[in-house]
Amino acid sequence: TKSKKFVLPNPIKSLVKINKIPNPNLRLIYLGQMHKAKGVLELIASFKKLKLKHIRLDIVGIGQDLNKAKELAKEDERISFHGWLNHKQLIPIISRADLMIVPSLCYENSPTVIYESLSMGLPVIASEIGGASELITEGLNGWTYPAGDFETLNKKIISLYQQREKISKMADNCRTSVAKHTIANYSQNLLKIINDEYQSEA
Repeated sequence: TKSKKFVLPNPIKSLVKINKIPNPNLRLIYLGQMHKAKGVLELIASFKKLKLKHIRLDIVGIGQDLNKAKELAKEDERISFHGWLNHKQLIPIISRADLMIVPSLCYENSPTVIYESLSMGLPVIASEIGGASELITEGLNGWTYPAGDFETLNKKIISLYQQREKISKMADNCRTSVAKHTIANYSQNLLKIINDEYQSEA
């Protein structure tokens, strides 16, 4: 109980300007582990209930529940699996995406995927659990919903589909919201904490 606590958000390498490719669909992307605790299985099940043909879901990642996810998604041609991709391979998918979805059911610390998505100008829809939604300002750089409430998530997706032009104008807000979380600032803050602690004990 007497321990000191310091909070340092994850750093980003840099802000990235991505040339977006216009498309008539609302493209959602899930990027992460294929594990039920991440909410990906429930995301697929709830997405299939959306009957709008111009909504797409790209799933990037591998893990122990990959086969379950593919089985759950079969016969829905709107859902695409891409496996593991490096950063260069991911860029074309990000350039077509409108929203990153982080549907975690487990308590997250500070998901790197949110920082990276915002740094590339991609708005995020995140579940409100742990630190997953701390970077999100509703309607500014993304949206949140109660963890596990996929009905509410679907309602938000439908609403955003009807106002896609709003999403495309949020890219600058996204990058600005994480602009201070650079590796340089992270290193400087970390060194300050170490130095202050050293001075207090000297």
